[in-house]
Amino acid sequence: MIKHTETQLVSFEDCGFARDPEIPVIGEIVRICCRTDKDEKPRLIVTEGNLETEYEGQKVDDCHMAFQIGPFTESQLIRYRFRSADEETETYEMNVVTEERYTRPQSIVKEEDGISIWIARDICCRIKCGRELLISFSQQISALTENDERSEYVSESGIRIRSDAECMCRISINDAILALKMVTVWRNCTGKIVRIRQEYCSGQTYVIGTGERFDAVDQQGKHTNGNVTEHFTHQGDQTYLPVPFFMTEQGWGCLCDSAVPVSIDFADGSIVMTRETEETTLAEDRILFGSVKEQLKQYSDLTGSPVLPPEWAFGVWISGNGWNDDAEVDQQLQSVKHYHYPAS
Repeated sequence: MIKHTETQLVSFEDCGFARDPEIPVIGEIVRICCRTDKDEKPRLIVTEGNLETEYEGQKVDDCHMAFQIGPFTESQLIRYRFRSADEETETYEMNVVTEERYTRPQSIVKEEDGISIWIARDICCRIKCGRELLISFSQQISALTENDERSEYVSESGIRIRSDAECMCRISINDAILALKMVTVWRNCTGKIVRIRQEYCSGQTYVIGTGERFDAVDQQGKHTNGNVTEHFTHQGDQTYLPVPFFMTEQGWGCLCDSAVPVSIDFADGSIVMTRETEETTLAEDRILFGSVKEQLKQYSDLTGSPVLPPEWAFGVWISGNGWNDDAEVDQQLQSVKHYHYPAS
């Protein structure tokens, strides 16, 4: 039986039958692996437009094979499948994408409650002031011709948003400055943006948050991939409870309001956020202000307050990382009853 997945099963280990990279850029080599029965030697059938090419793979070990394709010279949709003497798999799809980087706005429009920054003809960054600062990126065609590179917006709370020659935009929050330095997007062959990255310069020294962490309280200089990962002990930077929310010592924090995992890097006073995109809204981030207590209150108001668990949940509890089947659990339950152990 041939087994293949387009993405790795977990972020900390190579499963041996995935594709790497998942979304290749023009010019990248792609490694496609599969798992097979011991004596099976499948071939890889790759379709580019109307052209079908058959590839021979290399044995990695008795049960795994690897195929190398590319590099591709243009953005396109690639289809591929595996075929052996006894089996042919389903067809998988892979988008070869273009990478575009932007450091200067094309057009700036001052709004009643903020600023719209047109990064490209179809990419808009909307910064809206309210109780919190909403920074949203969307893919839409611009019909605006107004442009004022000196546009500046000052909110009632004193937040100042402006664009200058050094960055895409600069947000002044009390004594802190959050500058959007670069936006990178990846487009498929239809022009749709499938991934976006925002690079901010903030000069922060400490970062707390991003969910339950096992490596450090201060996440400065560290990375979170935003994925839920079940890793038995020695978790490192992996966690089964990631939260796309963090706070800095500068009196501001950020909630990445996203339904998909957000990868965040904190290093050298910069913050880099990367995420896959789904619809025309590419990214939405909410900048919160105030003390840690005030930011947590804002976060709770946005996401909802936790519900108090039932009373029995606060009782004595037992656990064991070595319970591997129902029989072992049943045995523990019988022992609890036999010895009248007050566990929940």
